[in-house]
Amino acid sequence: MFTLLSFLAVVVHGCHPECLCEDLSTVAPICTPVCQEPQCIIQCNQHSGTHVSCTPLNCNVTCPVDQCEADSCPQCETVCGPIVCSPETVACTPLCEETQCTWSCTAPLSCVNANCTEPACSSGTVATVSLIVLFLFILLFL
Repeated sequence: MFTLLSFLAVVVHGCHPECLCEDLSTVAPICTPVCQEPQCIIQCNQHSGTHVSCTPLNCNVTCPVDQCEADSCPQCETVCGPIVCSPETVACTPLCEETQCTWSCTAPLSCVNANCTEPACSSGTVATVSLIVLFLFILLFL
């Protein structure tokens, strides 16, 4: 559940969500991207009647190390290793769907009874945050 306390932690501390511990200290949760399995095919510029065979695709999802969890989904990409096709005269390349990722965050063990903010893309909190920001802006400045 997204609370006013969670909202304030996101606004005040910016990029990374925070956990409020039982002793009222704040710590950053440990967040990692969780991505769907890459969906890829091999696309070849085939000439009619030419049978093409290729080595199996070896594709993995890679994610930059330092990302901002508070305002966006993980910006990860699918990278495929080289493929070898025959006949070699036919040009073939891997073609992958857009990589879909969300955040999974947990409070550090040192934080007892943590109340943590949810990062963007963890469970649809982006729209909620936007509405709360708009509501508070109206209340504060009108």
